[in-house]
Amino acid sequence: MIGETVAQGGRGAGRVSDPVERLKGFLPFLFLMAAIFCLMTGEVFAQGGGGAGAASNPMEQLKGFLPFLVFMVALFYLLIWRPQKQQQKEHQKLLANMKKGDRVVTSGGLHGIIHAVKEQTVSVKVADNLRVDISKSAITSVSAAGEPGTN
Repeated sequence: MIGETVAQGGRGAGRVSDPVERLKGFLPFLFLMAAIFCLMTGEVFAQGGGGAGAASNPMEQLKGFLPFLVFMVALFYLLIWRPQKQQQKEHQKLLANMKKGDRVVTSGGLHGIIHAVKEQTVSVKVADNLRVDISKSAITSVSAAGEPGTN
């Protein structure tokens, strides 16, 4: 199910990995910000009085809109861009530190133990006498050989 894209065990257990799911909690807040934006722009146009007064001084309109724009950019940076960059850095670090014997889970749900690490791929032992070469980018979680995180 789409709403249940939670990482299994190990790193990131219990966190929602889908950005759309993460944004659902902020939707009421975003709607509130949109309403405030509409009220602010309505006030700016109302203060201009329409006609020649509003068109002759666009800097006054910009002064009313600029703080809201800065606030929205800062909000998106803090809620979306920064956490996503941190998650990407964690994932790159995770992929760089993989070694033989670690347990992995792929994005397709395949569980296995690393047999060999190559430059772009990883050889994963899925069952006795069955090894599969998987792209490193398809690995979603890694736990050390002794950790019980992934089965």
